[in-house]
Formats: sequence, structure tokens, C-alpha cells
Amino acid sequence: DGTPYESLVTVGMRGDGDEAMSGGTAISLLETVVSAQRDIIKDVTGKPADQTPQVWALYKEVQDYYDQGMKVPDDVTLLFSDDNWGQIRRLPAAPDSRRGGYGVYYHFDYVGGPRNYKWLNTNQIEKTWQQMDLAYQKGARNLWIVNVGDIKPMEYPLSFFMKQAWNPEAMTPAALARFPADWAEQTFGADQAQKIATLVSRYSEIAARRKPELVDPASFALGEVTPDALDGGDFGARVAEWDSLDVEMRAVKRTLLPAQQDAYFQLVEHPILALGNLYRLYYAVAWNRKLAVANDPRANLFADQAEAAFKRDQAITETYHALNGRKWDGMMAQTHIGYTGWQQPDRQVMPSVIRVAGTAKPLRFRPLRARSAPGFSIDAARYTRAIGGGGLTWQTIPYLGSTSGAVVALPQGR
Repeated sequence: DGTPYESLVTVGMRGDGDEAMSGGTAISLLETVVSAQRDIIKDVTGKPADQTPQVWALYKEVQDYYDQGMKVPDDVTLLFSDDNWGQIRRLPAAPDSRRGGYGVYYHFDYVGGPRNYKWLNTNQIEKTWQQMDLAYQKGARNLWIVNVGDIKPMEYPLSFFMKQAWNPEAMTPAALARFPADWAEQTFGADQAQKIATLVSRYSEIAARRKPELVDPASFALGEVTPDALDGGDFGARVAEWDSLDVEMRAVKRTLLPAQQDAYFQLVEHPILALGNLYRLYYAVAWNRKLAVANDPRANLFADQAEAAFKRDQAITETYHALNGRKWDGMMAQTHIGYTGWQQPDRQVMPSVIRVAGTAKPLRFRPLRARSAPGFSIDAARYTRAIGGGGLTWQTIPYLGSTSGAVVALPQGR
């Protein structure tokens, strides 16, 4: 019965290999399974089943069954899930209507279609705050679970999730804004805490735009080609963001004590180095293929860059593994280059490049233009005035979303 621990028994079932059951019989079958499971709980504990805390995770297709009328015993906690990508699919309509209450199952790491994401932390704590605050305001308060895959490299978002879960009402927008610097100060001291906070916040903002496992040479548009110069286009502007972040990261690194270097590499430097290098790899491959089609010898220079970036990926990983007497050897060995479907490749696969005959001119690029959405757009956080009403006020949340920030109506859930 879990004594002396505060325990929950999971009920319910999914199909073989975490697949859906047969649609025609799934609802009635699941109701029968849970009824049998509750009989087992009663027999083992010697108490009525409703005296043993239970939870039913309404994950993926199981929530669809619930939406279609599947009956769940009133004392069982219903665990709603996100869509595996950070958006909670459903929340309670009437928070006080169930004796077992409600909870949330959230993802920082995912294995499944359309693609795994397991390599690096790519989560915005601002997004996590917005979703979990919404869940709390809507009454999903009994149980919060977050899937981190491996605790490393999820130290930062996991620390935030646990702090918000411990006292959701204390995690106000002001507390959210303070968290990155507070977190950095605990490990690196006050002197560089704000600069490190900016680095991890900016990293999360850029990384969250597209999971690295979904980045490839065709992900972003390149600009025009002329005999004299190349236009990096949207892809080039994104690479420039990583370049700028890399410069700032190295500047902070030079100010830290030797005893802080290992922690800094793992928590701050490695994700910026590794994901920035991945973008440079695919950027070079994209230019190589585009120029090779035109039989432009500059394609060869980009082939060299791509091959160097592929080798650099392994070198960055090895640096991580070698830290502190190889304490974390193997921790970052997750494959992440060479996806062709939802499942990870068995090994890293260098993207194909093409070489053409001829001598290439030195590479020259036109000045980059700021990355922007098609058409005319203004960041939501740059509004000229905000008018609340009905008990709601507008609040800017810096770093939320893909640009400088987003605006939410508080309190959420109204």
C-alpha cells in the first residue's frame, strides 16, 4: 500500500507498444480493465478501492476516449496531458466536480511522432509558467508530472518546474522574471548572475523555435545568389543570432573562476555551442546544395564548412564527457544528426554534400537583414497601450514566444 510514502496507483492501459487500442472496443475495454484493476486494489489493501489514491493519465488517444464519454470513477485523479510539445490539450471545465481532482502531465523531452526531441534542453520556462499557471487557475492542482527524459541536461527547466509546483501562487510574473538570475546566482555567484540569466533566457528563446531534431538544410530560406556575394536570408539571420550568443557566452566565461568552469560548460556553454554548431552545419549544407545545382565552385567551400561542423559536433560532445574526470561520460551521446523519421538514427550521419569542378572565389555575404516574419508585424510586447476589463489585466512576459516577449491576460483561465 506504499506505507509510509505518499503513493499513487496508476490505473488504465494503452495498447501494445504504446499504440492505440482498437477504436471500436477501446472505451468499453478500458472501463472493464479499470474495474478489474480496482478489484485488485481492494483485494490487496483490504480496503475499498476509493480509499487508495489513484491516477488515470489521459494521454494521447486515451483523452480522446474520455472526450467521447469514457467513464472514470469519481475518486480517481484525472491527469490531463500536453500535446507532447508544450500545449496542454484540455483542462477542467468544473474544477470542484470531481472528488479525485485533476492534474497535468507535461513534457520537456519526448519520444514519438512526428519526431523525438531528446538531445538538449529546448524548453522556455516562460512557456512552462504560462501553461502550468493556466492549469492551476483552471483547477488542475492535485498532481503535476513532468517528463524530463534525463535529468541532465534539463537542470534549468526542471528547477523552475519544481519551484512553481511547490508554490504556484508565489510564481507570479515578477517571480518568473527573477528566476533566471536567482538560479544563476546559486551556482555562479552574484557578479555574473544577470548576464548568465540573459544567456539562458535568450538561448531558450532561440532553441524553442524549432527542436534541433527537426532542423535540416531545408528548414529556413536562403537569400539570393550573385557572382559577387550571397544573401544569407532567413537561415543566415538565424545563424547570426547563434554567433552573437556565442560571443556573449565566451565573454562571461572569461570572468569565471576555474572552479566554476565545468558547471558553466554543462549548464550554459555546451547547449549554446552545440546547437549553434548544428545550425551552422545545416546552413553550410543548404548553401552547398544550392550552389552545386548551379555548378558554382563556391559549393566546395561550404562542403568543407559542413564537414568541419560535423566533426566539431563530436568534439563538443567529447569535451562534455571529459569534464571532471569523465564524471558524466556518455551523458550527451544522444544521436541527433541524420533523422529520417520519428525515431532517432542509430548513429550520427553526415548530411550529403556535393563537390563541383572549378576554383571558388572567396565567400562574400551581403549585410544581414533582421529576421522577421513575412509581411508586416509588430512584437506583441511593443504595444502602445493596454486596456483591461472584466477583472483582467494585460501583462508582458519577456522571452515568451519566438521574439522579444508575449502578452497574457491575468488572471488566466477566466
